[in-house]
Amino acid sequence: MLHCGAARHSFCHCAAQAEPGPSTGQGTKNSPGRLMQKIANLPFKLIEILLVVGIAAMSLMVFLNVVLRYAFSSGIPFSVEVSRLIFVWIIFLGAILALKEGAHLSVDSLIRWLPRGPRLACFWVSRALMLWCCWLLWQGSWVQTVINWNNLAPISGISVGTMYAAGLVAAAFMGLIILADIWRTIQDMRAGRADAGLPPEHAAGAD
Repeated sequence: MLHCGAARHSFCHCAAQAEPGPSTGQGTKNSPGRLMQKIANLPFKLIEILLVVGIAAMSLMVFLNVVLRYAFSSGIPFSVEVSRLIFVWIIFLGAILALKEGAHLSVDSLIRWLPRGPRLACFWVSRALMLWCCWLLWQGSWVQTVINWNNLAPISGISVGTMYAAGLVAAAFMGLIILADIWRTIQDMRAGRADAGLPPEHAAGAD
């Protein structure tokens, strides 16, 4: 049973190193760690905005199309194709945020109680498999994006390749998140932490 949950705040872990204490007369507000944390979170804030805009646009188009169809026997011709495209992007962008926040389904009951050595072994195996899956997703999405880039949707005229490009973006971001999780674990191992290999949400409670 391998723990394949995401690394919550992995991008921020390396940035949040030792911060100046009260004796330095400086707060943590302007510390380099806080600045790096904000920079690392910018792409994910952008993804959150895109998700909100995408859901709002898709809901509005579907609602208007239903009203026009039943009330005026009309409709928005391109709404079906555009809504489908937005829906695909919402799924993949949401998967990125879920991985970052550790919201993907995982079974870590055994991992939390394993000794440090077996737990780290499970960590490395699971992260290797996750990176391999990201590579497969990126490779397949790249092939389909190239093949379908010049194929246009019949009504909207949007390139069909833009739908497959969502897999490229998701694979790249998720791969980076996993690599950041690996880096966090390496730092924990160097520091001799007993909770190395545990997800951050459980690490604080480890013995």
